[in-house]
Amino acid sequence: MVYIESKSAEEAFKLVGAELGYLYDLLFTKMPIHHHHPKVSKLLRAFCFLSAVTSLTAFSAIVEKTEHSKVDIVVTYLLLLGAICLDMYSFIMHAFSTWTMVRLPIPENKVLKLYSKAVASRMHLVEAKMAIKSMAQHDLINYYVKWKTKKFTEAVKIIDTGNLLQKYGHTNWKTVDCELKQFIYSHLEEKRRKWAENDFRPGNLEKLLNGKGENMLDELQADCDYLKVNKTDFTQRIFIWHFATEFVYYDDVDRFRKGTLGSFCQIAKSLSDYMMYLVLVRPLMLPKGLGEVINKIKDVQVNIFFPKVEMTKKMTKIDFTEVRKRFTSAVLGFNGIRMKSNSIDVLNGGRLAQILQRVVIDIRWDHEEKWETISKVWMEMMIHAASHCSWQEHAQQLRHGGELLTHVALLMAHLGLSTQIRRGEVPDEDEDEDEDDMPPLPL
Repeated sequence: MVYIESKSAEEAFKLVGAELGYLYDLLFTKMPIHHHHPKVSKLLRAFCFLSAVTSLTAFSAIVEKTEHSKVDIVVTYLLLLGAICLDMYSFIMHAFSTWTMVRLPIPENKVLKLYSKAVASRMHLVEAKMAIKSMAQHDLINYYVKWKTKKFTEAVKIIDTGNLLQKYGHTNWKTVDCELKQFIYSHLEEKRRKWAENDFRPGNLEKLLNGKGENMLDELQADCDYLKVNKTDFTQRIFIWHFATEFVYYDDVDRFRKGTLGSFCQIAKSLSDYMMYLVLVRPLMLPKGLGEVINKIKDVQVNIFFPKVEMTKKMTKIDFTEVRKRFTSAVLGFNGIRMKSNSIDVLNGGRLAQILQRVVIDIRWDHEEKWETISKVWMEMMIHAASHCSWQEHAQQLRHGGELLTHVALLMAHLGLSTQIRRGEVPDEDEDEDEDDMPPLPL
């Protein structure tokens, strides 16, 4: 694996996307067989195409000499023509596939020159497909508001025992824009620089990757110690920070105009919703935790703070917004400490949200600095998740289109920020430098 250097965020994501596309073809398609045995592949394609053409010709010659119904004749013609069209389409897709374009020799004759021009005209389409386009989003606050204000909620619960509607029915998709890519790549490059300052020692790498956001808070002022979440379970930490991020976000939306919140606010919201999506829909990509158990408890916890809603026949968007405001205000305005609330992550998230809102006054931050801190915490948790997810699980997710977490893990591997990549041996045994002090050489 090559260490990427002097590349922009867009170029780095395109490189990783191309590698994952190649890996998908290698694991889940027949493309490697076609290109590893090109002669056999061409013979089989020619045999199938000629067989279909021969069958169509023979059928056309004998159909007039025999008596068959018109329906049978039309169906047979359609099937044979369909087979020929599929073979022709398969050949065209094979000729203009990425694998074939990569193996393209230097154009020496007119045929190869024409093919080279056709490839050049299509290359921009191939490049556009390389980088990741979208990421899944799951907003628990939005889900609870919609769930509580809908009719037949209890009836659906009886049928949907596995919370499939929550996991898949309320999952949205958001574009992975250039700002998010730049934020992720810049953060990983900063990790690389910090590791380089410590002479690439493996122990320091473990500390950098396992911060879960706490190491980022350590770099801020000492007054930020109360922002730390003292939870050992990584999944529970995600729940608490997700509720805190959502409460702060909706509180800011209610107080300010949405368009004035800044780019860091959108980045933090996107990463928060994406990590919650991983907890609910892709739990195998995260370190083992109690995600499913915690999610089932959340419904009971939310009922403590959720306002009673009188359903009407015509529920408008304004009503949903009002219910969400009342729910957010109920949690952020709660100050009671007598109830058994230490295990209630909704309340803990609300308390953390209150602290985050007070940070603006206590440390004299503006709201953009607050959201920058929240977004960095989420990036730290994503790095922790990416470093602990096995490559087998990353490969399995390629069949679903690939995950942003996989792209981040592969970027980390390119930058040497991975403990799952085998370290290379030092070529000269007589070197004075210790092998542990050498930077990793991913293979």
